[in-house]
Amino acid sequence: MNSIKKHFYRFIDIYLIFGCCIFIYLANGRNLGTGDSVPNTLLAFNWLNNHTLQFNNFQGTYLQSVANGYFFTKSINGDLTSVYPIGTAIITFPIYCIFFLYLKACNIPLDITSPNFELYRLLFEKLAATITTSIGVIVFYLSARLKFPIQISIISTFIYAFATNNWMISSQGLWQHGPANLALLATIYCLLKANYQKNKVSKKLLIIAGLFCGLIPGTRPTSAIFSIAAIMYAVFTFKIKSAFFCIGLVSAVPSIVWNWYNFGNFTGGYSNAFHGTVPYIFTLENFIGTSFGLLFSPSRGLIIFSPIVIYALSGAYQVFKRRYYQDEYLIGVMTIAAVCIFINY
Repeated sequence: MNSIKKHFYRFIDIYLIFGCCIFIYLANGRNLGTGDSVPNTLLAFNWLNNHTLQFNNFQGTYLQSVANGYFFTKSINGDLTSVYPIGTAIITFPIYCIFFLYLKACNIPLDITSPNFELYRLLFEKLAATITTSIGVIVFYLSARLKFPIQISIISTFIYAFATNNWMISSQGLWQHGPANLALLATIYCLLKANYQKNKVSKKLLIIAGLFCGLIPGTRPTSAIFSIAAIMYAVFTFKIKSAFFCIGLVSAVPSIVWNWYNFGNFTGGYSNAFHGTVPYIFTLENFIGTSFGLLFSPSRGLIIFSPIVIYALSGAYQVFKRRYYQDEYLIGVMTIAAVCIFINY
């Protein structure tokens, strides 16, 4: 009993932060529901119950009448498949296994193609999004604690949890944002932790970092920029030991195989999303217009929703002043990656 108490008090800050996030993210009592998340909220159930990763059993069902079922598409093999990457389903799979066992234990019918299952689908989506985002907040906090006192770590974690899109988007539905952030944060945490560990432990951390890094492109393809940054950091910092990081990148294989099998390419359904139009417009006018939209749009602008990120500029300056330290080097390359992804958008 004493050991349990010691364990509880040792991690009480983590439990409190996690519980606080769960409570606040669920407090609105709403299931937003979005077609963008439909495939990833059903893929685990479809595999566990129907033993298939394709959605042929959804042809002619109520979901195909929702916005013309744009979230499903025909694969090159003629199967009905997800137009979106499957990384989100992979990362949230352990959570959905718990949901699946709960439904079985309660003898609730698992006819996932029926309109009657929609209530459960939306409920589980909200819970999965909330849990995934809350775990990401904990990983952020643990990363901060590697470098900063507890007061600074708690304040920065509060900002990350409640002054960013985590509260309004990631925690409310299974878009790609939450799982991609979790994979990226876990990568960063393991790489930071590896800087402070002895040889054997650091190798294990590098493998785990590689596993999470490999999941990023298959969760949100544009976030592959962060995977490239992590790989560069691992190679230049850990040199020969970076081979262990590369071993972990095997986690990218399921998404690659999925995309190649269903679409004949490495980018998946996104390659068909533009229907022959050009995705990039290389003009100064477009760059200026979209930049102002991304930053100051009343409905989507980063500065409108999270004005506190302006203070990150001073933090970035401090990082680049100390860029020759291992930790600052990692944060620096991730900052550059963030700028690159902004330019890409």
